[in-house]
Amino acid sequence: MKSQFCSSLVYGLLATLASALINAPAAADTNYPTGPVRFVVPFAAGGGPDTVARLVGQRLSEMWKQPVVIDNKVGGSSIIATGEVVRAKPDGHTVLVNIALLVQNPSLRSKLPFDTFKDLTPVVPLAFDSLFLVASTSTKARDVKSFTEVVKAEPGRFAFGSFGNGSTAHLLLIALERSAGLSLIHVPYQGTAPVAQALMSSEVQFGLLPYTTARQVLESGKAVALGVTGSKRAESLPHVPTLAEGGLKGFERLNWIGLFLPSATPKHIVEKMNQDVNEALRTPSVQARLKDIGSLPGGGSATEFSSAVKNDYEHYRELIRAGNVKVEQ
Repeated sequence: MKSQFCSSLVYGLLATLASALINAPAAADTNYPTGPVRFVVPFAAGGGPDTVARLVGQRLSEMWKQPVVIDNKVGGSSIIATGEVVRAKPDGHTVLVNIALLVQNPSLRSKLPFDTFKDLTPVVPLAFDSLFLVASTSTKARDVKSFTEVVKAEPGRFAFGSFGNGSTAHLLLIALERSAGLSLIHVPYQGTAPVAQALMSSEVQFGLLPYTTARQVLESGKAVALGVTGSKRAESLPHVPTLAEGGLKGFERLNWIGLFLPSATPKHIVEKMNQDVNEALRTPSVQARLKDIGSLPGGGSATEFSSAVKNDYEHYRELIRAGNVKVEQ
């Protein structure tokens, strides 16, 4: 009898322990986050990534009952901010907010202080954005067809403004030249606002701009939108055809703003953050604000985002090599 009682007690304890171990991730899911969450943004306050991070962060703060602090760590083409998150404690309380620049840097620079793919885990995209091909009204270009005709008629005459050497706009210029057999002068600026000013003053004749900046240029009456990236027209300017509609293929991908965690972050925390961000993005007020700034809500699984990130790395690596683009350390 005593032996049976001991055996039953041991089995009972083992079963309780096994149940506790199995349910530990679920319990951890419920408890996360346990304190303030810091969103490290490599860009200045007021820009697209910062605006989106604050919007989603506010909703997450309401859901989590914990502050979401936006920490703008500007400089070094996002390398400074990325390195800080890579070195952070992998507990889900320090999060990187970044754009495709993250996966362009490995091909643009000979050395980085971290391994982008080994040291970071993609969590979820917050938003997707298009870029608008804009032309100064000083040219005769009014659509994609006339754009290619005008540029081909005088190779090397017209200037194309981008928001930085090695930026997405610069890389898409390379793609435009390859796709349509064009020759344009690349003029890099520090950000989108100077490109807008250069277009309005006809310092440059063409450029690729996100919606908020493109809208300002178009409203000035000194520039026109020729086309937009993406597989379908942007809701923000539905009268503007896609580049594909104008005969330029290969510009269907959208730009993303996404969240990343240190690679050692436990899987259940990554999953919890992904689930909660997806829920936040379904909030009508969040969707309405994203629409106001010309963005589409992100979301989806971490696996899907990871695949998209790697695909973008390969896509931009090819363009960087084709254009022999290098950025000084």
